[in-house]
Amino acid sequence: MRGFCWYLFSLLITLMTIASVTTSIITRVKTYESSLVQCQCQNGTNGLPGQNDSCICCPDSDPHFSTQSINTIIGSAQYFNNRRSPGNNARSNGQPIRMDSATYNNLPLDIRDFYNNQGTIFNLSIGTYELVYGLSITGPGSLCLYNGSSLVGMNPLLESMVGSSVSQVWLHGNYIMRCNSIPCYVKLAPYNSSTLTVAVSPTFGVNTGAMVQMSILKLY
Repeated sequence: MRGFCWYLFSLLITLMTIASVTTSIITRVKTYESSLVQCQCQNGTNGLPGQNDSCICCPDSDPHFSTQSINTIIGSAQYFNNRRSPGNNARSNGQPIRMDSATYNNLPLDIRDFYNNQGTIFNLSIGTYELVYGLSITGPGSLCLYNGSSLVGMNPLLESMVGSSVSQVWLHGNYIMRCNSIPCYVKLAPYNSSTLTVAVSPTFGVNTGAMVQMSILKLY
């Protein structure tokens, strides 16, 4: 009889332990799911930045979980030019450099190019972008990105400035910018340089070759 009572007591303790562990696991899962919903609401509605994030949120109090947000690039485009004329010869202040060939563009409605004064101006949709650009110039000079909602009177983005005091050098720059409204025009053009010519690339030949390129990444 005593042995049977001890068996029932042990069984009761075991069942109580299992119930306690099960309740703890259920509570943890519900808390984790709740944090996921909160994260998705914060990052994926009403057009907030991060609406395309792959986002994982977990309670900071639980050492077995971590909080992580992974940003992805929505799309990209790359344009270049391998001709000096028209559009890359004797450019003056504010006249856009021409990049008339697209090697890639998977956001043609978000990143559009057109020509003004023989140069290229990009029309971007609302979003945040990284612009990476490079070119070689024949003499001393400087260039920067210009931005504005009108083709007339676009403003230089001085933080995007690249330049050199010597000739025949490769200039490289990158700049992150936000377009909050449309139209959002962007161009690469000389700044504080009376004339500027894109240098010839020997790969294309003395009379026909020039090289300038720009990559545009839409971050969100």
